[in-house]
Amino acid sequence: MENMRKIFEEAIKKILIDKKYDESKKDALLARLAEMRNYAVERHDYYEKYRVLYLNIGLALIAASATLGGLLVSIFNKVGMKHPCFFILAVFSFMVTGIILVWRYVNETTPDYPYRGIAKIRSWFYVYNVDKSLGVKTKLKTEEEQRKAKETYCNNLKKYVDDFFDIYKEKDNTIIEDIEQVFILFILQGYKRNFTQKMAAVLKWGLTIACILFALGIISALWPNGGQDTAHIDLERMTYYFK
Repeated sequence: MENMRKIFEEAIKKILIDKKYDESKKDALLARLAEMRNYAVERHDYYEKYRVLYLNIGLALIAASATLGGLLVSIFNKVGMKHPCFFILAVFSFMVTGIILVWRYVNETTPDYPYRGIAKIRSWFYVYNVDKSLGVKTKLKTEEEQRKAKETYCNNLKKYVDDFFDIYKEKDNTIIEDIEQVFILFILQGYKRNFTQKMAAVLKWGLTIACILFALGIISALWPNGGQDTAHIDLERMTYYFK
């Protein structure tokens, strides 16, 4: 993996030379990269906003299907419908749609991105800067734990400062890192867009199927002898129940 990274960095530096990168225009390039990075983050957040929306819809569908199922059972007992299969399947469709949306959100929150293990964007992401030994603790109960936490913090800070200035030893390092960060944001955009589209498709087809089943259930209930052995459920009877 390290050899692959070295080959990659040498290739990027060669590109900068071949493209006649002018150091005097570095400020303008950095400003341009900053604008690209900000826009890429906004697009990423745009897709993530819709993923959260679909997650909430999924949770609502699960809760609504449970409530609707209980309501339908009560109605069936009142009106004496013998064959409520379309209504049952419609409620089941709502619940399955909600479960799939929640599952997709959880499963696709932390996918195996292709850049993991090889990317070097130490200026931008905590994983490349904060050692796991620093840990995340809600409360340090003893003085010894507090002492160790402070010592670990100081050691990590020292290492971070050392690594920080290593990045700036070569003039091209920061440019390469910024370009790589923008490219990674493009990858994240693509992932989130794909995930959002899949969740939207699940919701669209799930609701479509559920609505069709409900419509078939109503037609079956109103059709002569469609819901009972000896009588049918007419609009007057159903209206009476909801009064």
